[in-house]
Amino acid sequence: KLLDALDATHQQSPNYFYNNYQSAGRNFDAAYEAAQIALFKKTAGQTVKKYAQRVEAEYEGFGALIAKNYPGLESAMIAGFPGMADATGLSAINGYIGLRSKPILKWFAGIVLPPEPGITDFMSVWEQDKRLASWDESHKRLINGGGQWNGNIPMPIYRNLVAMLTLGLEQTDVRVAAFAEELLDGLPASPYPFAVDVALAKKGQDLFAEHCADCHQPKNGKVYDNLGTSMKRAYVVGAVLNYAARKGLYDNCSPDTTIRLYNKDIKPCAEFDGVSLAGKKDLLMSPNSEHHGYNARPMSGVWAQAPYLHNGTVPTVYHLLVPDERPVSFVKSRLDYDQKLLGFSWNSQQTSDKEEGYVFQTNAVPALSNKGHDKDIVEGKKTYRLNWSGDKDGAFAIIEYLKTL
Repeated sequence: KLLDALDATHQQSPNYFYNNYQSAGRNFDAAYEAAQIALFKKTAGQTVKKYAQRVEAEYEGFGALIAKNYPGLESAMIAGFPGMADATGLSAINGYIGLRSKPILKWFAGIVLPPEPGITDFMSVWEQDKRLASWDESHKRLINGGGQWNGNIPMPIYRNLVAMLTLGLEQTDVRVAAFAEELLDGLPASPYPFAVDVALAKKGQDLFAEHCADCHQPKNGKVYDNLGTSMKRAYVVGAVLNYAARKGLYDNCSPDTTIRLYNKDIKPCAEFDGVSLAGKKDLLMSPNSEHHGYNARPMSGVWAQAPYLHNGTVPTVYHLLVPDERPVSFVKSRLDYDQKLLGFSWNSQQTSDKEEGYVFQTNAVPALSNKGHDKDIVEGKKTYRLNWSGDKDGAFAIIEYLKTL
């Protein structure tokens, strides 16, 4: 039936798939499309069967994950939250599928599912150089860096590989991960596109330096667990998944792996920051005990990172600084921008020419709590103000300064 539908569609529209696309002197015309369809038909029986089996397995695995970690939120999870994902969901599901395919181990497949729900907002990817880890004096541990919310994969190329392995790919192209590492290393943040009150920003700069800069600085690898945010995301990588991830990463890119990039042979996983990675497989994903909390990221391009907190539950910087006014629900994934509060348009009462976004509930499950970063904290002998509800003028000054970063 699939092949019959394919033939009928192509006969009706010979340019259905490629739309007669042209690029770099190549024509993806009707003849090219017909040739590609002929190639597909040669292995269609095996390909379609394998695809159907994979879909059924992922459906079962995703169902098990939702049943374990998202009771009461089944429909919403199946529909999906644009701009969000379960941090280890697909990786864990792949492990679940693997165990379910083995006669005896299938009864223990549930052990690879994360112990907590890990739904999170997608992070920005620019300026990875400001999040690079560094070696300790012994050159045995990596410190002060990490690109995930909790910094548990300290080396960029392995973060890129994890993103590929998460998709369930049987083979990964290490060249893509190596190229992405180079591309994102110094990729600049997008500058704020609207007007800035320079005088107010200067006032905010002083407040930021006093209360924010010590944490939100480049290469601060400290993991904070004292901010009151939901810790669900920090606990999602169990021991089994940690072991499987390190093995999968090493199998795909060991210190001996050689690839061809820019017309030369390179070993992208041979070393990090000048230190050999031979015998250091345990560093590909850090021990769980070191990452029960979240990194404080640099603020470059913070205007474009809304919504805020790791789980995307605070719509604007204003609501982050003035937690007394955080909404329980707001409209997410709109493109209109709230220049005053610094975040994308979030209020359902705000007018828009387009039908964009969806209503997001922060009280649907504990993992989506909008609590945290809402009480002043003491580090050493210094008190850092996080709650600016009593000084909204100060909050707006900080907001204006953040527009300049």
